[in-house]
Amino acid sequence: MDALKTHLYYYLLNYNFNPKLRAIGRKTPFEAILQWYDKKPDIFVVNPNPL
Repeated sequence: MDALKTHLYYYLLNYNFNPKLRAIGRKTPFEAILQWYDKKPDIFVVNPNPL
């Protein structure tokens, strides 16, 4: 089970920080979240910047 959790963790890190997706304007998903946070911080429960 620990190996599965580790694999999933690395997969999510790779998906969220490496590929720049065309559907969201050539940004990583994390960059898109930060852009939305700058526009409308009231829709977020937690500040995504410390991540």
